[in-house]
Amino acid sequence: MILQRDQNIKIWGWAKIGDTINLTFNNKRYKTVTTLADSTWSIKLPATKAGGPYVILISSAKKNLQLNNVLFGDVWFCSGQSNMNFRMNAVRDFSKEKEDADYSMIRQFDGFRIGAETPQQDVVKGNWAPCNSSSIQEFSAVAFFFAKNLYLKNKVPIGIINASWGGSPIQTFMSRAGLQDFSGYDDKIKAITPTFIADSKKTYNLINQKWTKDFYAITDYISQDLKLTRNTNFFDSNDWLTIHVPGYIEAQGFKVKNGVSWYKKEVELDVTPTDDINIDLGRIKLSCVVFINGQLVGKQSSIWYNSNYKIPKGVLRKGTNEILVCSYNENGDTGFQPIYTPRLIINTLPQKIISINGNWLFKQGKTFDKPGVLGNLAPIESFEHQYPTLVYNSMIAPFFKYSFKGIVWYQGEDNSRYSVCYDYEKMLTNLIKTWRSSWDSPKLPFLIVQLANYHPVYPEPTPGAWSIVQEAQSKVGQNMPNTGFAVINDIGDAVNIHPTNKQEVGRRLALVARDLVYNESNITSMGPTYKSMKSKSDTIILSFKNMGTGLISKNGNGNLNAFCLAGKDSVFYRAKAKIAGDKVSVFSDKVPDPVYVRYAFEDNPGEINFYNKEGLPAVPFRTDNFPVKELSKKP
Repeated sequence: MILQRDQNIKIWGWAKIGDTINLTFNNKRYKTVTTLADSTWSIKLPATKAGGPYVILISSAKKNLQLNNVLFGDVWFCSGQSNMNFRMNAVRDFSKEKEDADYSMIRQFDGFRIGAETPQQDVVKGNWAPCNSSSIQEFSAVAFFFAKNLYLKNKVPIGIINASWGGSPIQTFMSRAGLQDFSGYDDKIKAITPTFIADSKKTYNLINQKWTKDFYAITDYISQDLKLTRNTNFFDSNDWLTIHVPGYIEAQGFKVKNGVSWYKKEVELDVTPTDDINIDLGRIKLSCVVFINGQLVGKQSSIWYNSNYKIPKGVLRKGTNEILVCSYNENGDTGFQPIYTPRLIINTLPQKIISINGNWLFKQGKTFDKPGVLGNLAPIESFEHQYPTLVYNSMIAPFFKYSFKGIVWYQGEDNSRYSVCYDYEKMLTNLIKTWRSSWDSPKLPFLIVQLANYHPVYPEPTPGAWSIVQEAQSKVGQNMPNTGFAVINDIGDAVNIHPTNKQEVGRRLALVARDLVYNESNITSMGPTYKSMKSKSDTIILSFKNMGTGLISKNGNGNLNAFCLAGKDSVFYRAKAKIAGDKVSVFSDKVPDPVYVRYAFEDNPGEINFYNKEGLPAVPFRTDNFPVKELSKKP
């Protein structure tokens, strides 16, 4: 493992009440401690410089424990949702990254993802792993690239605690104290009994069992024991439509009603397979049952999990193989989420991939005029990591005795909905304050990844809930002491909430850390940041800080994208913007008397080209404070 250098370190654990614990470290024996009434013990080690490996010996009268290969370096607590949990095996150019994976001084502790009713003192399970070609694929990508940049700069061991969980709102990472300023959560927290999670799962299981049985029934061709009943007229008729997979049906120009959808693909194999093979279809909206050559291979009732199943031996054969998928959906976005490429995975070394994307056949089954025919699925798959405080209790609280260099936070996607986005600035502020208090470290550095660009680019400037969360992250990052943030709204993806360029995310985070935490001199860690404005006739002149060695239009044409202006009527229009020395001039024929200016204050502002010469994008901003509810209606 890696322990934090240059800080007093607490080693703690559990033993029989009354036992005396001895600890030997670095050829020194430390004061014995008698186990307390709650079975806990702890011993403090003095601040130790970076280095190792060390051995730590811990003993009682009847038991000895030896910790080997212990390094001292910088340990970072990395938390958030899926973009923090996003693994290295899914990054851009992973094969290239795997070739450069021998970093034994970078180690990750991957926390087990589970909820708890009360704050825990210990994790359920987890393990430290040094980075190498065998382990790198399971590293958090953002955390790894952040660590790699710091390690290459400082040559100090870097520890990563990965305490992230996909699809999680900020509320589940917050303590009861952190949520007390917000209405609607106290009753939920009061409802948490010692058996709350188990009782809720039992109830939700019963609801979902009924839902899935009803789903099978309305298909007409799937029995309750998941046998496929083929109907020649339905399955073999010529009225199937050709669609592209992955991709939603509606986006391809087809009208789809609420109800059952069927998908079909034929795959040719040269030989009958003898290897273990998985089929990975990505995420299918909303639920699905998958058959190959008429035999069931898998099912799921949640969009949040990949339809990835092991194909039983003997199902695939030489020649033509039919993949048949039945799904149920309502309220739009029918089909295969367009961010995963369906494939057959041959589990050999090296692993082989057979792509099954491209043209599929589609046919609508039984349809319904109104949604809600089957009722609502219970949130059993997402229950623990979406309920207030449950992740805080199980995945955050156990680490409060551990010493850290700082925290890296990448979260906000799940709060980018109008019902909760307006509270995000205050929630993130409270989370930082309560975490620092729990760590007894009021100046503990906290680094934030601002959300990337996502959603369509609209003709007119149109902020949404995503923009509100981005703005909240920027405000917290700029206003709270010992807090910084990385801007990445130039490397996102309009249709993929999980952009794969995590290399640049890690690099920019490391720049912020080198500036804020490591106090490097003469380093530019941020892009141009709004400072002030002046009105001059029909133009607004903007001043910036964090200009580095100068402002640039990255594509070299001199015009800056993503600016817009409004007059006294508060109606914003796209504007032209040009760099003039260390200033930016913004103007628009549609706004002869400009009063307010915005830059990239949109879910997806399109192509970004406003940078400093150090290659860092400008920070999105706005000079108005209009209620965004009035400005966030999509065209």
